[in-house]
Amino acid sequence: MNRFALVLLFAMLQACSAKVVPPLPDPASLRETGSGAVVGFADRFDTWSWRGIPFAAPPVGELRWRAPQPVKPWEGDLEAVRFGSMCPQLPIPIVNDTDEPWLGDEDCLYLNVSAPRSWSPGDPALPVMLWIHGGGNTVGSADLYSAVRNLAAREDVVVVSIHYRLGVFGWFSHPALRELAVDELDASGNFGTLDTIAALNWVEENIHAFGGDADNVTVFGESAGGFNTFALLLSPMADGLFHRAIIQSGMLLTTSRDYAENTVDAREPGHKNGSSELLLRLLQADGTAANREQAQQVLAGWDSGRIMAYLRSRTPRQLLENMQDREEGLYSIPNMLRDGVVLPEGEPLDLLARGEFNRVPVIMGTNRDEMKTMMIRNPNYTKLRLGLIPAVRDQALYDRVTGYGSAMWKAIGADEPAAAMVQSGHKQVYVYRFDWDEMPSNWLLDFKGLMGAGHSLEIPFVFDDMDNEMTYMPIDQIDEDNLEQAVPLARAMSSYWGEFAHRGEPGSGRQGKQTDWLPWRGQGRFLVLDVASEGGIRMERGSLDRAGILGELARDANQLGGREGICVAYDSMFGEDQIFSFVVACESAEECVGDRGLFCSSSGGIGKLTPPGQ
Repeated sequence: MNRFALVLLFAMLQACSAKVVPPLPDPASLRETGSGAVVGFADRFDTWSWRGIPFAAPPVGELRWRAPQPVKPWEGDLEAVRFGSMCPQLPIPIVNDTDEPWLGDEDCLYLNVSAPRSWSPGDPALPVMLWIHGGGNTVGSADLYSAVRNLAAREDVVVVSIHYRLGVFGWFSHPALRELAVDELDASGNFGTLDTIAALNWVEENIHAFGGDADNVTVFGESAGGFNTFALLLSPMADGLFHRAIIQSGMLLTTSRDYAENTVDAREPGHKNGSSELLLRLLQADGTAANREQAQQVLAGWDSGRIMAYLRSRTPRQLLENMQDREEGLYSIPNMLRDGVVLPEGEPLDLLARGEFNRVPVIMGTNRDEMKTMMIRNPNYTKLRLGLIPAVRDQALYDRVTGYGSAMWKAIGADEPAAAMVQSGHKQVYVYRFDWDEMPSNWLLDFKGLMGAGHSLEIPFVFDDMDNEMTYMPIDQIDEDNLEQAVPLARAMSSYWGEFAHRGEPGSGRQGKQTDWLPWRGQGRFLVLDVASEGGIRMERGSLDRAGILGELARDANQLGGREGICVAYDSMFGEDQIFSFVVACESAEECVGDRGLFCSSSGGIGKLTPPGQ
């Protein structure tokens, strides 16, 4: 099993296959948008909900791999009571009860709105929070996060959740596409990023009808949603469209155009799922060419028009089935392309340090044990009891190996960006670490040791979802044994997020009852989020950076079980073009030697780190 599959499983497991009867539309929820009237329904916790509102034209046919286009207005009332289709993606076998080779529809650019019913026209407008879902930018959908309405009700905000194009549909750059592009946006390749910007434009134009304040918009997202939030911070096109940002387990990484377009054997090697490699595989898959060499010969005789016509004629199934390393719904793609228009061409950290970003208040943070979610099925460190239930082989070794990847995630996803922003003179930067690890356990299954404070486990706390409405785990995350301590932590996190949306600083939460969350300064200052029995919510000092972590790793061979342990730890930090988008795979000591990037030599030595395409 791909080690990143568990990210999705723990963030998305729920009864996706169940047939749900849509709620009845309520005339009292009628709202006017720029494209037409929508009617939603009365939802739980005294909220209104509207689902499946289109915010851009369906990106199908000639609109595939183009910037999002305006919605065609409709007549009459749109019954906004069903979620819009998820964007095309591969199924997850144990989640999606289907034999279909792919799920979703290219007509997928829809959003959902939840708002307090207590608001009335004439009342002051409410802060807006726009949620961007995770899933490695290849899977996921907004409808998996129905508990956003909890946040709307408890914190008196309007919450918007969105779909955006995923995978090969969302990020795709090819010379033929650029040559034929209508404008520089169509040429950018950053279609998923442009979708999030289009959603923000919809909010600016329409959210007042739902009680929201278009001049007070917080963008927030987890994992890939955090990646995409970072992209909005960097994008000049998003300037002025949002006013705060919250990045949960995100990452500050971008990709060069060469890496997205070139073949793997080019002088400047490209990504294995880049546009040129995909095109070569498609020609072989449909019988146009018998092998890679013939496919290259065929392409030599095609002009840009024929290439793009061919690519647009491929079905979602054909495109998805020709992605390499497809496993449990995930596959790696070159995304967050440095096109010079949607995203700047410079190195992200350098841009932040120079102040070349959208200077809004920012919260960013990670979970203490991010990488345990990815390592839970690694046979070197875990075993299966009864052939099904995972268990840790050596807890101390498991903790050390996963600790490096988790530390690196915090360095890249929080500490280094925070330090760079503060260096630029930006003072409204807040960092957290989520430490809750009180998963239900029994004599067969020790979730505390296995998962710890793993990737995605903070989401139910942000949405104050103590009813397990969103099932992020194969078992309920909250039970009668941990509920008493979990509830105060959830209330606190929801309160911090809500206060930040209202005022641009988390302070001591909406009720003013929590530990005062101080901004990042000097050598680092961050908030630890944990239950009272394990230290509670508290401020700590300290900062992690890549160089320091790698130096410690190089000195830690004996404690990690020799060079193979170092390689595994390295791989947990920089897996092959998965979440971290670095080059060298390191599945074993023999395989982790490379001519680019950090590597483990046969003697267990550590080489130099070089991100791909940079």
